[in-house]
Amino acid sequence: MKFSIKNLKGAKVYFWGKDQPWGVFSDVMMNKNGRIEAYIVKTLSIVPISKVIQNRDIDKIEDGKIVLKKGMRLVNYELFRKAYTDNTIKSENVKKVVLGGMKPKKLKDMRFDLETGEICDVVISQNIIAGKYRLSVNKISATDNTIYI
Repeated sequence: MKFSIKNLKGAKVYFWGKDQPWGVFSDVMMNKNGRIEAYIVKTLSIVPISKVIQNRDIDKIEDGKIVLKKGMRLVNYELFRKAYTDNTIKSENVKKVVLGGMKPKKLKDMRFDLETGEICDVVISQNIIAGKYRLSVNKISATDNTIYI
């Protein structure tokens, strides 16, 4: 199933079998090949703490709720970032898309496959008159703020 990063932001995150949310979806960490490595979740405590969950930790996503698998392991965001700092990028930092040598376009959203973690579509802004359009992608490379297709 494909999910939009923009639509998931702010979704409540629940532990398996619990009725009260544990956290809120914040962002994704992707590698420089365009594959989602981890999801950043902020806890609903008085002082929110960022935690990282991985693809294999998600049981289901439906109705704006993310349900985690039973017995999954949480990782502190800072520890994850230190371990993977050279190869991962937060999606909120990526602002532009370059299509095969053309002029950079403004990135509006990315859609990814939950099972594989691969980014499959990007929504870009053409210009004020043409508006936004979705582009299917099959090969991506990324830098700190740009995706190359």
